[in-house]
Amino acid sequence: MLAAVLFFARLGARALWSSEFRWAEIAREMELTGNYFWPTINGRLYYDKPLLSYWMVLGTTWLTGSLNEAAARIPCAIAGLLSVTLLMMLARRLYDRRIAPLAGFILATSMSFVFFSRHASADVDTIAGELAALLLFVSYREEPDGWWVAALWLIMAVTSLTKGLLGFVLPITVIGSYSCLCEGWKELYARISTGSFGQRLGWLIARNRWFFNWRSVPAIALAGLVYAVPFAISFIRMRSDAGLYMVYRENILRFFEPFDHRGPVYLYVYVIFALMAPWSRPRSMPRFWSPMAMCCGAR
Repeated sequence: MLAAVLFFARLGARALWSSEFRWAEIAREMELTGNYFWPTINGRLYYDKPLLSYWMVLGTTWLTGSLNEAAARIPCAIAGLLSVTLLMMLARRLYDRRIAPLAGFILATSMSFVFFSRHASADVDTIAGELAALLLFVSYREEPDGWWVAALWLIMAVTSLTKGLLGFVLPITVIGSYSCLCEGWKELYARISTGSFGQRLGWLIARNRWFFNWRSVPAIALAGLVYAVPFAISFIRMRSDAGLYMVYRENILRFFEPFDHRGPVYLYVYVIFALMAPWSRPRSMPRFWSPMAMCCGAR
């Protein structure tokens, strides 16, 4: 209830600003042209993000009656509320009933999370999808080679269609790290520092059976198909590989040849403290540093 008030109250009261115009204008031009596989701003191609986040904006117009400020922001507000719920469920499974509401309260009152839950973008959509993937893994970690891995890969595919391949990369990294470290650093070091290469590799495979099992093969293939379909339709209809090039540019090229970000590749290693304010704030951080300033200045 607290999160719902924070995220939804007067959601359409202020005008669009900054990057919000991208989501609203691209959705508006999709509606005008009837081409939902070719994102444009003022008629010029703008394929910097996958298509799902724009479609979600269009999908909320049935709630608002038209494509307006509230419609542009409702998907993120819903994703923010879903993220708080998923985090509470995850904390309850990993810890207990006391920790769950505390975790949800901290997330729901973190300044930047509130900001982005009330802001038209794809960031909170990505967070919700990644939390859903982690919750599914934690729920079935005792049966790592079950068919639930298909749902895991599908969730990651859909999440990646909102902002980029981070929907795959982050859950895989977190789940893989958890699987190797669930018995502690000492156990991990002992397993990978002693024995033959085959024994070490066998232990890593055994710890990551959620990935190294035969059901992962069709699951990964299905996830790849779900992720590729919008790009394939866009290519067939427009005879352009702009969507696929976007994937390469946004997820690989930008880390070696930055084209729209001033910050270094390790930016979020220290920016995370600003994003989690007021619950995390190192003493060295200037007082004028705010999530809003970070959002505008780091891009």
